[in-house]
Amino acid sequence: MIKRGRLLNRPPISLEERYFSEIRPQLYENHAHHHQYGVRKGTTLAEHLDSACQFILTVSRIAQVAEDKRPLLLAATAVHDLNKLDSQGRNVKTLARDKDFLKEELKKACVIDFVATDDDLELVRKLIERHSGHSSSDGARFLPEDPNIERWAAMLIAADLFDLGIPDALRFRKIETELTVAFGRKCNLFRVRLSEDKGYITSLLLGACEEVLQKYGFHPIAIFPDSELFEGEDRRHLPAAGNAPG
Repeated sequence: MIKRGRLLNRPPISLEERYFSEIRPQLYENHAHHHQYGVRKGTTLAEHLDSACQFILTVSRIAQVAEDKRPLLLAATAVHDLNKLDSQGRNVKTLARDKDFLKEELKKACVIDFVATDDDLELVRKLIERHSGHSSSDGARFLPEDPNIERWAAMLIAADLFDLGIPDALRFRKIETELTVAFGRKCNLFRVRLSEDKGYITSLLLGACEEVLQKYGFHPIAIFPDSELFEGEDRRHLPAAGNAPG
């Protein structure tokens, strides 16, 4: 049967559209009442997974990850905290290597369709393990593998760090370190902040800042109520105050 979207000549749904329409609602249905502790106290697992998934969508696009690999990065991110999804207290490494458990969690998160082959599942496993610090015990690292895996794992680590409840300066330094690996170049983060949230005017001002900064090779990473976070290679390329192009 020809799908309705094709009959209406609609373009294929993007990965971002699929995330917001299908995957994100499922994450909140599954984990909205799963409260976290320690440095993530005050947030739910759903909020953390959502933050990480939106981050991975953004940075994988900036890094120009192949379109057939971006869904696998998203799948791994949607279930990366496997230890928080298990009732038996097992660690991430053990759970990532339990194929039945991993497939079931991917299914619950509505991302199993992205994992079409055993190779896809193996990539998801590697990314999950390496984000949690088990890379040194992964025997597959001694075999030939896609050199991009290290970059993709760094993206997932950065995504996991993004909402960590530690001072911004420390958190951003950690994220910059991982994104430097992910992008294969120096990464600097900086935040454009307005002194006061003025609603719609704030949105317009931040939009104007974004337009200017993108001309200088900077990319928006995240938007907050009163500010926007950008990344770029060299802040020295920024225009001096009062000299921004029109």
